Amino acid sequence: MSIVDVAIKRPVTVWMFTFAVMLFGLVGLSRLAVNLLPDLSYPTLTVRTNYTGAAPAEIEQLITKPIEEAVGVVKGLRKISSVSKAGQSDVLLEFEWDVAMDITSLEVREKLDLISLPLDVQKPLILKFNPSLDPIIRLGLQTSDNSVAGLTKLRTYAEYDVKRQLESLLGVASVKLGGGLEQEYQVIIDQHKLAQLNLSSQEIINRINAENINISAGKLIEGNTQYLVRTLNQFTDIRQIGELVVYRENGQIITLNDIATIVDGYKERTDVTRINAVEAVELAIYKEGDANTVQVAKLINNKLDAINKSLGDRYQLTVVYDQSTFISNAISEVKSAALIGGLLAMLILYLFLRSIIPTLIISLSIPVSVIATFNMMYGNGISLNIMSLGGIALATGLLVDNAIVVLENIARYKEQGLSAVEAARKGTKEVSGAIIASTLTTLAVFVPLIFVDGVAGQLFADQAMTVAFALIASLVVALTLIPMLASRQASQELDESEASSNAENDAKISTKINAADDSKTSFKTLVWYKKITFILTLPLKLVFVWLPMLITRIVLLAFHGVNKVASFVMKPLTAGFNFIFDKFTSLYSKSLTFALKHGVATLLISLTFAGSAFFILPKIGVELLPPLAQGEFYLELELAPGTPLAVTDRTINKIAKQLQQDKRIKSTYSLTGRGSLMTSNADKGGEHQARLQIMLHDSQNEA
Repeated sequence: MSIVDVAIKRPVTVWMFTFAVMLFGLVGLSRLAVNLLPDLSYPTLTVRTNYTGAAPAEIEQLITKPIEEAVGVVKGLRKISSVSKAGQSDVLLEFEWDVAMDITSLEVREKLDLISLPLDVQKPLILKFNPSLDPIIRLGLQTSDNSVAGLTKLRTYAEYDVKRQLESLLGVASVKLGGGLEQEYQVIIDQHKLAQLNLSSQEIINRINAENINISAGKLIEGNTQYLVRTLNQFTDIRQIGELVVYRENGQIITLNDIATIVDGYKERTDVTRINAVEAVELAIYKEGDANTVQVAKLINNKLDAINKSLGDRYQLTVVYDQSTFISNAISEVKSAALIGGLLAMLILYLFLRSIIPTLIISLSIPVSVIATFNMMYGNGISLNIMSLGGIALATGLLVDNAIVVLENIARYKEQGLSAVEAARKGTKEVSGAIIASTLTTLAVFVPLIFVDGVAGQLFADQAMTVAFALIASLVVALTLIPMLASRQASQELDESEASSNAENDAKISTKINAADDSKTSFKTLVWYKKITFILTLPLKLVFVWLPMLITRIVLLAFHGVNKVASFVMKPLTAGFNFIFDKFTSLYSKSLTFALKHGVATLLISLTFAGSAFFILPKIGVELLPPLAQGEFYLELELAPGTPLAVTDRTINKIAKQLQQDKRIKSTYSLTGRGSLMTSNADKGGEHQARLQIMLHDSQNEA
């Protein structure tokens, strides 16, 4: 028995299967991650090593060359390059596209652990280049007190209060701070007094490090109880630092206060952050790799409402950049385009079929196939992004093709006098091979995109898989749901068939009763047996038989009611469409006759149009993605290497103040230096570089 026969003979099974697919599809849709683009992971790694105070030549000799020699033997490495600059070494590793980057990262880490670097060199970091690892939200914390003390308190509050509240949210991986002034206790040693004591600066440093430490002192066992002992000796205030004993001889004690001045200051600045030309502390929020960007951003925004209430008038916390806003707008636009496309497809079907029932039957394949696609997307780890939703929008028009072919062939057999059931069975089987072949030919176009290497493969794989899933779902719908619905008759015919079926059942029951009487079987026993059987099977019949039959009856009645109303309302539109279509049909007939009579001229005209494309093609731009209007843009400033941070900050601040006079600009955000950047680009983040981000008003987004 073929799948078509099963669908026609078992309508309840088809309905239950359809409802199950739609239920699981909606559950999968609620769990799909929402991102702007698919996960783009480039096969590159950057090994970054910081060596404070070292010159570029020392960086290259002591760090860069040993790292290059160690990681140069990693499997799949295609190219290795390096950048050595003051205080920092960056070794860029480029691998083949088919390399598993997770395993490769572990191999690189193993090679790095085998080399010997100077003791005061920080542990090398392995950075991946992935656009999806950019911060999803940037916050700016400002205060009215822009003095040194005010900026120091601002940074401290951001680090120990706001940051901790945000990092505890579900889906937040980390919060990076930038700007402000980091508090630092500075010990300014009097070198003349230090020389009199015959001490060196390194000895003072070692003494401070030895005293400012919490260490384990072992364990203490008392009876049946074991205690862990720890030595708590960390400094808790600046006074304790000054009371540290650094020299002792002949009962004379010299403390740190005697040879040095201890200042509550701040670290040397490596970055400056400004919002609307006013200094601020930036909090860049990074999400976890598999987290939903929109949901995480929603949790953060809800948390910000509670944080702002606790700030009072001391500080102002504002959202500088929110990636989820643009993602939500982009996803909504794609959804709207897909919905409008589906409605237009239904309208065009109605204009050609001129009946609402076959139009609704065919159109039913669109939502069922799309919802089934969501289930397969969730199973394959595909997120809702511009590419996957674009694939659904692209497949919307293709989803009804198989249903149209099946329903048209069924209608042809009905016109020949066959019953609805026989027409559905014969009409679907006759074209099943054709629609399967048609679907496979379309899949042959999209499926190979899944196996393309490089950025294009990662970008278009989601779209290709989404289209493939939707087409497969539409094929199943065309072979099961469409013939099942087409085999159902009008409500009156259903009543007649049901009445005849009930009559046959009554006749069978009476025959059994007579037979029971003839054979002297207890009639009461048979009646009780039927009652018990009816009571036990009542819940199953109610759920799996009567409820689907009631739904089918209601749907058919609704279809007929809507068909009458639609025929009356849409009559002027269908009449106008038929008039225009008849004119085009006549024009096409004349054009076809002309083309057949003048074959050479038709061929030359076709070649002329095809050849003109070769002259137009070079003038068409080529780019990976079209330009996206996000309502903001940024400019980058790079001065001569070695330019102090303060000079770079003043320069970018002048530009920001000039731009603020433009009424089209909503706000500005500038970052001088590295700040909260986690980029793997070795050319970004110097003190001579700055970035200015300009946000426009909503009415200027298209400008």
